[in-house]
Amino acid sequence: MPSPETVRDRQDKMLSALAGMFASWPMRPDSPYLPRFVDTFLRLYPAEAREVVDVLMELSHGVFVDAEAGAPWRDCYLAALRLDTGRLEKGRVKESRKRWRQAVLKDPQVFCARLGPQIRCRVPGREVRPAALGEAVHLSFDINTVEEGILRLIPHVTETDIARWQEERTRKPFADPEDFKQRCRLGEAALAELRF
Repeated sequence: MPSPETVRDRQDKMLSALAGMFASWPMRPDSPYLPRFVDTFLRLYPAEAREVVDVLMELSHGVFVDAEAGAPWRDCYLAALRLDTGRLEKGRVKESRKRWRQAVLKDPQVFCARLGPQIRCRVPGREVRPAALGEAVHLSFDINTVEEGILRLIPHVTETDIARWQEERTRKPFADPEDFKQRCRLGEAALAELRF
């Protein structure tokens, strides 16, 4: 267990980094708080950079840094579920972690490179009934983070549309509704269902 002095020191550093973050960037509801916090912390306390980056990489599985980060983890998890130790590919995950760490230590701004703005989209013609709410609500989501299963609820959206939507936002997050419309190229019927 860390001593009370160690806990106090860590707490002071966290609060100082939070204060520095809020003083350095204008904050809006869709601001990337976690990457901004880490960037500020690394600037204030560079001696702890490696440890902090390793913790964030462990929690995020590298998705902030690498568009392909999900693949080695998915393969590793599926192999573990099948008890297929020959396909765990721990070395591949280890090499990816090393590469991600080096990229972040070189430039902490890399954490924000794959983040896009939150762009709310509603589908007035489709109601869903979340168990936690107990009542029907109109389908609503952020086009940069919406899950594949939710995309299938949009009327007239095809599997090709879903694949292109995911591929395009993985390549680069959508900047605004116009960028989304140009790159996703949804059919007229599907596009008519969406309200931005």
